[in-house]
Amino acid sequence: MELLEFKEKVFEILNCKDVSEIGNKLLIAVTKNNSAIFEQFENILTNEKDWLQALWQYYEADRIEKKQDYTPESLCRLVSALAGECESVYDCCGGSGALTLNILKKQDVKDVYVEELDKRVIPFLLFNLAIQNASGYVVNGDVLSGEVTKAYRIIKGEKYSKVEEISPDIVPKTTADVAVSNPPYNIKWQPPLPIENDRRFPIVPPASNANWAFVFDCVSKANRAVFILPNGILDIENEQEIRKYFIDNDLIETVIIMPEKMFEVTSIATCILVINKHKKNNGLVRFVDSRKNCIVEEREQRGQFGWACHTNRVYKKAYNVLTNENIEKIINAPDNQPEFSATVTNEEISKNKYTLVPSKYIEFMPQEQMHRAFQDIADNINHITKMQNACKLVINETIATRLGLDVEAFKKDIRQSKDWQQFKQR
Repeated sequence: MELLEFKEKVFEILNCKDVSEIGNKLLIAVTKNNSAIFEQFENILTNEKDWLQALWQYYEADRIEKKQDYTPESLCRLVSALAGECESVYDCCGGSGALTLNILKKQDVKDVYVEELDKRVIPFLLFNLAIQNASGYVVNGDVLSGEVTKAYRIIKGEKYSKVEEISPDIVPKTTADVAVSNPPYNIKWQPPLPIENDRRFPIVPPASNANWAFVFDCVSKANRAVFILPNGILDIENEQEIRKYFIDNDLIETVIIMPEKMFEVTSIATCILVINKHKKNNGLVRFVDSRKNCIVEEREQRGQFGWACHTNRVYKKAYNVLTNENIEKIINAPDNQPEFSATVTNEEISKNKYTLVPSKYIEFMPQEQMHRAFQDIADNINHITKMQNACKLVINETIATRLGLDVEAFKKDIRQSKDWQQFKQR
């Protein structure tokens, strides 16, 4: 199935004509426990792709202010595998619920607690959780400031969850076995003042970047946490004290560098950070370089905006994705494998100024220097020189003409020159 086809099916099920109407229709369906709508969606949803997420990402996501780049399926599966067995799950930036949903599909989770800032995506999140018959809470608010707009209780039913809006005051304090999160990257935030004494932050991250603020929030509420984050968190200088805190308190279990070009609308390279308050490899951190551990998948998407030349065209784009074998290779990474993994002590990391970049610790074999054939380079240089000479001839002729000089004596020779002819062909 292709996205445009899915959209038309959603329009038919929800009796709407525009994507902007879908959120309200889904919210009505979940609050009224409309099982007929759920059953129709089950006929078009698949385990291979989160189609509601794809629909939101393509038409409604806000990449400018909220940095909404939703988690691709294969990364969800990896995070789920790293999260391990659990009875309760917390996500501080849930989006449409992809990370939590992947865990729900694989094990019997008793409680979920998902927070999300954007009220527009809340109906998609509630619908996805209800169709999985989840139990727990969804909070619409700013997790960093603690401001809550709305709250919902999700009640497990016979087949689909019931959803009811509740007062934010009665939402219980969050505790979970595991936290999973793909928060918005590198956004500015308002750190708490010292007088506010926000105990989530033993070290307050800089106002210029909230990446570690999301990490601290999750760690304050869960025993184990798995994050998808931009690579900058591994060695940004003004965050060294934060990394020192996590290393000195022996909280970091695994650091994994992922391939670039995994997300739908950004090629940003990311890493996965696994934090564990009760880790088994005490005093050690495992590093994995998974940049080449992937396959390339080409996806097709029909144009949906503009003239017929766009809407009648099928666009193709290549993405890096993880197969089950790729995921197994990461999960079972040996302690030390050249160019792939290494396990090092916290002391060694401290000696490296607390950088968490895997290439600082993984052994890499010397690479043979590859270069183009010298003849190809010479041919390129000669071609560029000829183009430059042709341009000079044109410029000189133009200047001479504007100055009123007699150029007829050499104009014929100019236009018959080999450089001129090559220039005209360009």
